[in-house]
Amino acid sequence: MRLRSLLNLRIVRSLTIAAISSVAVASAAVASDLPPLGDLPFVVGGRPIDGMGNNLADPFLGSAGTALLRLSPSVYADGISAMAGAGRPNTRVISNSIGGQVGSMPDGNGLSGFFWAFGQLLDHDLDLTFSNPAEQANIPILPGDPLYDALPDGGKLVPFNRSAAVAGTGTSAGNPREQANEITSFIDASFVYGSSDAQLALLRASGDSGRLLTSAGNLLPTNGQLGIDSEARNDGLRVAGDVRVNENAALTSLQTIFMREHNRLADAIKAADPDLTGDQIFHAAREIVAGEMQAITYNEFLPMLLGQEKGLEPYNGYITSVNPGIAQEFHTTRLSFFAVSKRSSRQVRFRGCF
Repeated sequence: MRLRSLLNLRIVRSLTIAAISSVAVASAAVASDLPPLGDLPFVVGGRPIDGMGNNLADPFLGSAGTALLRLSPSVYADGISAMAGAGRPNTRVISNSIGGQVGSMPDGNGLSGFFWAFGQLLDHDLDLTFSNPAEQANIPILPGDPLYDALPDGGKLVPFNRSAAVAGTGTSAGNPREQANEITSFIDASFVYGSSDAQLALLRASGDSGRLLTSAGNLLPTNGQLGIDSEARNDGLRVAGDVRVNENAALTSLQTIFMREHNRLADAIKAADPDLTGDQIFHAAREIVAGEMQAITYNEFLPMLLGQEKGLEPYNGYITSVNPGIAQEFHTTRLSFFAVSKRSSRQVRFRGCF
């Protein structure tokens, strides 16, 4: 099959963030522009979109909808499910104290704000919890708050809902409240494709092109285009594999780049072998995009984040006994880390953030 000579995966492993940004902007590509492709073992059928089956001994590990792990015991006020922290400082006071910044704070290694943007994209590839509107825990605004107290309406509360509980948990001290990770725990570009068959079906273009759906200007599709929001004011919001795609312009831009990269690859694969079905084209492109995300993460992002000397140990093979799920502690603190990292107007300082 000519598909196997399209793109060498060794090239994928060395692809840089700058490179993927530049190649994804191109709206068309031909097979002759690409080096040969190594074997793609998952071309037929593709990996399950919900992350099932990664561990053959326990297929549910790391899949969408499984409970977040805990590195330490829960500390609910009643030991079961009630929110703790009644005697702690106001959360806005803590946020302002830690994240307050005057002027630019350039990173010592010359990292730009693009670093936190990719980190947020990576996080959206790994974890998501849904909130429960029925459990409000709004945050009071104290007088003198530098942001909210200056609003014309003198905002008094920051709307906040608790994360939804896993059904059947929070019934006793021996069965405390738990929260679910609604997406896959793997670096698999789920922010592009979603973590369910329903999401994937919504995002795929019709026909046998193997492409993802786009809107005018080669941009992400919109709510109005897909008819998924009853409020007209939300028609212009973008739709991608992750529901947080509209949180900020940097995130939306990165999501657009990866959508375009999938379609660039799909076009090249189809040109290389016109006899392939739309599903074969789609899953081949999806595997490469997931590999690109992994390559950037492990070869570039994590060494910059953790340091070259004290970073990850060399990979020595798959260990069946390791649970690949996301821990509560990581799920909570990573958001604070990237929120603090965004404060700089030009560049980001990471030392001392932990």
